[in-house]
Amino acid sequence: MKVQMEDVSAVEKKLSFEIPREVVSQEVESAYRTLNYSVKLKGFRPGKVPRSILERYYKNQVSEEVQTKLISDSYVKALDENKLFPVSEPAVLDRQFEEGKDFKYTVSVEIKPKVSVAEYKGLETEREKTSVSEADVEARLKDLQERHAQLKPLSEQRAVQEKDFVVFDFEGTLEGKPLEGWKVNDHLAEAGRKMLIADLDL
Repeated sequence: MKVQMEDVSAVEKKLSFEIPREVVSQEVESAYRTLNYSVKLKGFRPGKVPRSILERYYKNQVSEEVQTKLISDSYVKALDENKLFPVSEPAVLDRQFEEGKDFKYTVSVEIKPKVSVAEYKGLETEREKTSVSEADVEARLKDLQERHAQLKPLSEQRAVQEKDFVVFDFEGTLEGKPLEGWKVNDHLAEAGRKMLIADLDL
């Protein structure tokens, strides 16, 4: 088998194949032999159908099967020998098939681009220094405490104090009439933080 490789671009190759007529004849003979034992023709026993009869009915089918096999086998072998890594199915551009002659065909295929890495050893880099103050640490710790804090009911009755969490119902009215959208049930708020209305505190 002869293979010529042409660089179409950095990511595309064109491969031209020439498969010897001897290999073509062997594949054709093998295809007809297999067909002879599987086909059913009236008046002939399996494996006893003359080649001329098979060619009359199945020549195009055998030709297509042989070409497909030859292309597949030779293409895979060429990829392996040339260390090519395709990223798409090959496109058959041209093929010339005739029993008793060399089989010639050409394919185009996209491949992985070659990536070269520049020398990086010994390069100097700058690290940005990060400073953390005690205030930052304290603020972070306080935030974590608040995130993971658990609410517990008071064990004794007393007035609401700052930092207490209170569950309450609220309804806004105007001149004794309820305001739409201003009714809240079971609302949780922290006393002193004005979490409900800016000018309203508990």
